[in-house]
Amino acid sequence: MTILSELVNSRFPSGAGAAGVETNLEEGIIYAFSPSTHCQNTFQQEMCWLAPGSGTAVIELWGASGSGARMCCCGGGVPGNPGGYSKQTVQVESGDYVSGIIGVSCGNDSLCWRGCSQSSCVRICHVGGCSCLCSEGGYGGFSICSSGGNGIGCCLRSQIGLPGSDFSSGCGIVCNFPCMGRAYQGGIGTADALCCGGQSCTRFWTCCPCCRCKFTQIPAVAPGVFAKGTSWIGVQMEHDNKVAQGGMGSEMWNHAAGLNSLAKTGYMGWNGFPASCWAGSRSCGCYDSHTAGMHLLPYGVPGTTSFLCDSVRHPGWRGGMGNVRIRFIGS
Repeated sequence: MTILSELVNSRFPSGAGAAGVETNLEEGIIYAFSPSTHCQNTFQQEMCWLAPGSGTAVIELWGASGSGARMCCCGGGVPGNPGGYSKQTVQVESGDYVSGIIGVSCGNDSLCWRGCSQSSCVRICHVGGCSCLCSEGGYGGFSICSSGGNGIGCCLRSQIGLPGSDFSSGCGIVCNFPCMGRAYQGGIGTADALCCGGQSCTRFWTCCPCCRCKFTQIPAVAPGVFAKGTSWIGVQMEHDNKVAQGGMGSEMWNHAAGLNSLAKTGYMGWNGFPASCWAGSRSCGCYDSHTAGMHLLPYGVPGTTSFLCDSVRHPGWRGGMGNVRIRFIGS
């Protein structure tokens, strides 16, 4: 009797690497834990994993990412920072366990800064004893009102104290506070990685507070998501379009495009959330009830902050939730 794998391989051209066999897949069984999906806001933060047998467990944690800041006047700001990233490899026996809490990103609608998102922390009880692993949540983004020709970037630096470059004719870079989203390990063993999530920034090209197309937000993506270190994407603001008139959240489409490019896929990030607002053609972000609470971004990815014209408000996009990923390789 012909085996299916033999039949499939026989259809491939001969030669090295032409047998149609995957060689870059991760070994073992993968378990992933996250508090919720964007369709469900009854968060389940507790997690517990029992080792199915003897082997190796590779445990990775991401703290919840910082959310973008709310704005209700002519102004803008910088994105949130991603949460920290930690990783530890341990030897386990049947019945050993990993338990803990997964961080939730800030979902409030506080003006100008929504605070820090929650940490993800676990206790690892394995061969030889117990250890702990923790990844802090990311710092939220900042926004500030700016009128009368005052540059948003200059105001963010002078009034909030954010780091950045010297400005000339309104042009420059302002970043969120550095290393707000760290990682820790304690107890038995040594961590494979303890990484700060990264530092997000915004590039300003003008002094005009309402010229949204002249601002580029640069959210950092936590280590371990797309690369060993931090990744960055450029999210171009849009002044006006059919889903977000007056500057009401349209940058999410550009945010998703950057994530797709980083991942080399077409499914990360924004998934075409179908709901609309009072005009029937605008994003639910046009007022506070949706994007402040709904989390549409994947783990490790912070939310962008609002850039708005006068008399328009938007709560900023919520950061991705925390995540725990365990890869078990049986002995």
